[in-house]
Amino acid sequence: MGPDMKLSPSSVRRLREARNWSQEQLANAAGLSLRTIQRVETDGTASRETRVCLAAALDVEATSLADVPLDKRQRQTPDTWAAFVLVGSTMLLAAFLSGAPSTVYYMAVFFLLFGAIRYAYKSWAQAAKA
Repeated sequence: MGPDMKLSPSSVRRLREARNWSQEQLANAAGLSLRTIQRVETDGTASRETRVCLAAALDVEATSLADVPLDKRQRQTPDTWAAFVLVGSTMLLAAFLSGAPSTVYYMAVFFLLFGAIRYAYKSWAQAAKA
């Protein structure tokens, strides 16, 4: 048996519950003991063999069960659309209150529209991903 590895307890639990399986049913499907499933879902500790058995039973890649930190490309990016909307709104209000030339209004509307388009695209991309 190889060294213990860290699995993502929440991923294992989520995949099990998506199939409406109890821990005992997952143990039977994976050929593992109930105690092993409990340990994996509690603290994520598992051998390589356990990870392979779980992946096969849950019909996923073994690497998808690993508890790995997110690298820079996978980290959440801030919602930049909100910044564009905020800047556009502020510019529009300032232009209105100060009687600024029409160019400032155009720039404010540009920021507002750009933020709205970014928000719509982000929402569409998330819906398409799901």
